[in-house]
Amino acid sequence: MKRSIAELLEGIADNDSRAFEELFSMYGGMMYSLVGSFVSEEATREDIEDLEQEAKVLLLNAARTYDPASGLTFGLYAKICVKNGLITLSRKKKNEIK
Repeated sequence: MKRSIAELLEGIADNDSRAFEELFSMYGGMMYSLVGSFVSEEATREDIEDLEQEAKVLLLNAARTYDPASGLTFGLYAKICVKNGLITLSRKKKNEIK
């Protein structure tokens, strides 16, 4: 039986790894799409995998910090969190190169 977003978020708060797997199956495509927009032509497979792992952590953090009273849907909130996190990571990497 498919659980609602609220049930999945509750499960994640209770450290239910299956809940995160279900949530990831729903929002993983969005996450990979955002990662793709941050990948440069020079990126290695390892670079891409690192970004994907970071994005997965960002999605998990979004699930743990989401507040339905914010007026945002979870999907929009997750997209904002993942995108902003990837932007921050990208800036940090650029500063390391300088």
